[in-house]
Amino acid sequence: MIRLVNDLLDVSRIDSGRMNMKIEEISLCEVVEGIIKELGSFALANNVQIKFSPKSRVCVIKTDPVRIKMVIQNFIDNAIKYTGNKQGFVE
Repeated sequence: MIRLVNDLLDVSRIDSGRMNMKIEEISLCEVVEGIIKELGSFALANNVQIKFSPKSRVCVIKTDPVRIKMVIQNFIDNAIKYTGNKQGFVE
């Protein structure tokens, strides 16, 4: 419930042009790997395997770590959900 309220507040901030971003250098590979671990039991419950194989282990970007994590988490979560309850694969 708290996450939903925070998401709604973020939408309001974006609409009003008051969205604050904290830009940092982060390893995108580490962020993705962490999200995959977090969503592992959800994927398993939906008979979905997740494979992440970056072309390079050096995936450093400058971004807001909280916002990019939300975006990637949403992509992977949706990929798992919409693969269905059959044997699936997300890469």
